Amino acid sequence: SSGINAEWPLRPGEPCIMCAGLLRYFNIRKVTFGCGNDRFGGNGSVLSVHDALSDILVPYEVSGGHEADRAMNLLKLFYEQENINAPQEKRKKKEKSTDCDSALIPLL
Repeated sequence: SSGINAEWPLRPGEPCIMCAGLLRYFNIRKVTFGCGNDRFGGNGSVLSVHDALSDILVPYEVSGGHEADRAMNLLKLFYEQENINAPQEKRKKKEKSTDCDSALIPLL
């Protein structure tokens, strides 16, 4: 397949399986990422889409684990934010803590 034949610059997380397939389809030469994706990773964490056997798609190089802790913290920060454009019924419900909550003693 013809493609853009370029490198995908450093990104926080490993591309998912679908994204890894698309990157390979577009003939990306190298993907660099911080932390792995143990649920949907397509560059070795779950599946190795980047170098799976194919008669028509060229494999690409993977370089992962670059500042993995920092990358994970960045992703956590991103997902903690609320999407202000989401419909009200789809927004996360944030529970407000009260002074009484801190006074409760857990039952053993």
